[in-house]
Amino acid sequence: MEVEMEVEMEVEGQDEEAEREMAPKKLRIRGEAQVPDERREPTSQDAKALIIPNEKDNWTYDKGVRQPSSMIGALIRQYWPGFYTPVPGGEKKLAETWADYEAAPCPGFGTASDAVYTKFWTHYKVPDDMVELGKAVLTRACQRLTRQQWYNQKHTCIGHFKAEQGTRVKKADNIRDDPQMTKEDYFKVMPLWCENKEDAFEALVARWVGEDADFNAKSARNKANRGTGGTHSAGSRNTERYRKHKEAELGEPLTEVGGWQKMKLKQPDLSQPQPSLPEYYGFAEEELDKYCSVFKGLHPEVDDPIEQETDLTAIMVAGSGAEHGRTKLLSGVIKPQRTLTQIRSTLTAGDPPVAPPRHHRTDAHFEAAYAAAYENYLTVVAEWDLKRAAWEEYQEATSRAVRTFFQTGERIALPEEEPPRPGPTPVCPSREAFAATYYARTPGTGSSRNRPSPGSSREGTPMHPGRHSPGASGFSPAGDGSGHGSTSVYLDKGRTPEFTSRTP
Repeated sequence: MEVEMEVEMEVEGQDEEAEREMAPKKLRIRGEAQVPDERREPTSQDAKALIIPNEKDNWTYDKGVRQPSSMIGALIRQYWPGFYTPVPGGEKKLAETWADYEAAPCPGFGTASDAVYTKFWTHYKVPDDMVELGKAVLTRACQRLTRQQWYNQKHTCIGHFKAEQGTRVKKADNIRDDPQMTKEDYFKVMPLWCENKEDAFEALVARWVGEDADFNAKSARNKANRGTGGTHSAGSRNTERYRKHKEAELGEPLTEVGGWQKMKLKQPDLSQPQPSLPEYYGFAEEELDKYCSVFKGLHPEVDDPIEQETDLTAIMVAGSGAEHGRTKLLSGVIKPQRTLTQIRSTLTAGDPPVAPPRHHRTDAHFEAAYAAAYENYLTVVAEWDLKRAAWEEYQEATSRAVRTFFQTGERIALPEEEPPRPGPTPVCPSREAFAATYYARTPGTGSSRNRPSPGSSREGTPMHPGRHSPGASGFSPAGDGSGHGSTSVYLDKGRTPEFTSRTP
């Protein structure tokens, strides 16, 4: 009897060892940036790191100084309010913008924004004559970085979860492969700064897995507005930082327009015969040509306007003014000091005329096809909802069975087959993408040969089940143009565009 027990224990020990050897080995990955504890905080003004604010939302600093944006991101996460109540006795709100930080209380600091400001200036300092500018730059940086945290955290969680399974992935891999993680998977790698805020983290996860319908609508609309071909090649750098980066790379100075031109150029397709004609993102080539033409009209002695200092008058005349305060060339970089009406009053008969704005024609066939495609989209969404419900029900039953077994030892029978995963949320193509298929063109290439057709609109918004996108004016199946900025969908003369499946 004793011999049998020894043999049985030995076999069990071998099985456990084999399971450990077969289990995926966890990878060591770098953790998230943290805020130094109080013991490591500078004790005097001289010990703080000197940073020089620029005119927007960034700084310059010496080598060896911790990047200010890294510290800001860590502070934003550490002092995240989670859910807070904007109005006493009112409904709870998820903190996701800097305005929420300014309104949410934080023990010991007043508000969450006060906590971020206070801790930031504990580690950094600016020259005495730049204090006010430094405060303004910090506020703008916080506004920008707060919006980015929640999207980046999704990919951080995916990376940590995959590392637990022995796989190393990058953000680009996640975007390309679209890993299907459940809410339980995300909770396994919940970051430390979400402790005691599990309900708020659950709200974030609901967005990541596609359960927040309002967020899905907003996300899909933003994706459609961005298009499929990109808008620039600067990555995370703003226009000024990219210009300085290219100057260092090329070893020669660049003007504002020259840097903008480099930023809007696409990388050449090396699979095609070389040399090839340069390709630009969106309407950049057209806007640059207009600017150069107007510049030469105002300054006939100039050979290359791109090599000259920026002429605000030429930008306003070439771009037909500034739509919503933003010019078409160097948008967000320059601030027009005069309106187009004021500039027009100073032009003489010999000056270049003001360029007419781009107009979109209405194509009745296009609108009818768009409406038919939308009806098809609703069918696809309904089928997807049924698949998702079945899959979630199975997952819940599985979790319940496992909990019951560990708590009581009772085995609960499960359905024989696991329902198929529903896949990413179906997304109706944007007007630009649909028009590209309808008119047999390629979307997002940015070259003059592939610009949107007469029936397309860059202001189009993808559709979402059961509601219009926030801010949309409503679907107009009649094709009368009353659905501007929202709904319509379209079909092709002999070709039906495919619905894509994307997650926010």
